[in-house]
Amino acid sequence: MNYELSGKVYRIDEVQEINERFSKRTFVVHVENERNSDYDDYIMLELHKDRTDLIEAFKLQDSITVNYNIQGRKWVNNDGKELIFNTLVAWRLENPNKNQSPPPANNVPPMPEFKAEDVPPAPEEDDLPF
Repeated sequence: MNYELSGKVYRIDEVQEINERFSKRTFVVHVENERNSDYDDYIMLELHKDRTDLIEAFKLQDSITVNYNIQGRKWVNNDGKELIFNTLVAWRLENPNKNQSPPPANNVPPMPEFKAEDVPPAPEEDDLPF
């Protein structure tokens, strides 16, 4: 499943080396609630393996668009209780402001100034073809 969210970079954590084959890095995106800031979202996502450096292109408060997948894992503890963990795994990060092209240059020539003598006289009523 592929999802997307946009917001601002709120936190960037250090890379965690889990073992020789797996590393991860978490970061948090602040998504504003336009109606009431009391209900803003702070979404924690993970970058895995060779993608942990994708967040290096961003700093705190940068705008960000994240493409991510949801992963779920089941774990049974020693007491036999089953636990479910969900992880949001980011796989593409984009800065929406950097992808925008600059506004087009204003190449429209200025309008010439008109003088009263430049305006042709109004045609007389007899000049109409009908």
